[in-house]
Amino acid sequence: MAQKMNRNSRNASDFPQQSNRPPKWLLFVTPDRIAYVGLLGSPGTRILGATTLYISLGSPFRLSQNGANVEEALFAIVPAYTPHRIQTPDRNIAEILIENESVTPETVIAQLADTPCRVESAANRVLDGFRYLQEKSAADSVPDLDALFFDTPLQQRKLDRRIAAVIERINANPAEKHPAELLADQAGLSFSRFTHLFCEQTGTTFRSFRAWKRARAVMHFFKRNSDNLLDAALDMGYADSTHFSHALRRFYGLSPRDMFAGARGVAVFEQNPVAMPAFAR
Repeated sequence: MAQKMNRNSRNASDFPQQSNRPPKWLLFVTPDRIAYVGLLGSPGTRILGATTLYISLGSPFRLSQNGANVEEALFAIVPAYTPHRIQTPDRNIAEILIENESVTPETVIAQLADTPCRVESAANRVLDGFRYLQEKSAADSVPDLDALFFDTPLQQRKLDRRIAAVIERINANPAEKHPAELLADQAGLSFSRFTHLFCEQTGTTFRSFRAWKRARAVMHFFKRNSDNLLDAALDMGYADSTHFSHALRRFYGLSPRDMFAGARGVAVFEQNPVAMPAFAR
């Protein structure tokens, strides 16, 4: 039996299931958004470093956050760095990942999930966005992700310019080591002030943020249509495939092999992609 929903998620009776065809499998990656529709598989606990929207492609999915009771829903918002588990009857899902430094979880909830009517509209709009991409090729020009998937742009988080510069540097090359002490010095801050301000601005520690950005870069690797896991690990800055596997299991709840297998046949779109050849080996 479905558990009572909080304002982050709605159960199946809150809005009707979609009658239109589901979109084909797609992955759309930008510096601060990831949109994916495709195979979910059977992940273990996930701790994604982005506010995540889950949208059902048919039957309700089952979701548990922070070890709480399992809820059934057609749409849910999970705040960044929240341990959660999700299961779907057909092992497929639509997801939007919104980087935590760009928009606060509270903003996403307020703009998309205040009422059942708004939840239904948001879910329909996301699936319509995926269907729009279904008609495009990876070489086509596509709209900004927010314009494509949401009625209005999400209100951006305002960042201290020094922290924003650090984030830009990490995003440009997630495989780099990025020592906190060096970045603090370059920002003109003491180490303690830098780490405190970084956490205050982004909602997580510098170490967790850096680890998430490196694991997030696997999405760009799918563009290569390669399943050489050792090459992926080294290109993404991991010491070896064991460290790579541990990181992906921690964040995505899946092994690298399962993720690469699930990405086969997925159409990949990128905006301002990470320069993969710049990754250090």
